[in-house]
Amino acid sequence: MGQYVGQVITASLFQNIRGTLLSFLQNMVNQGLLGSADGSLPYSVICDTSNNPVSMTGLGYVQANVQIQYQSINEIFIISLEGGQTVQIAMQTLPGGQPGR
Repeated sequence: MGQYVGQVITASLFQNIRGTLLSFLQNMVNQGLLGSADGSLPYSVICDTSNNPVSMTGLGYVQANVQIQYQSINEIFIISLEGGQTVQIAMQTLPGGQPGR
């Protein structure tokens, strides 16, 4: 992001910063590092006049607000086991039409 330091603060600068961040984050999604359980976009980038008021940019500051949602790591795996002579086994169909037990 250092390439943007020293540039004149304009709407194009905001767009370029946002574009670089969005590209980086999409690459992280493509590598499986970011994601969401429901398939929604797991990141957000704001870099425009809404979060860079003149009072800030006049002093030479530019801010990008970035939110990302990491993929969860399975740390605990729970299996419910039911056993006994009276247990009823229910059959289910797996993807591909194969019977599962």
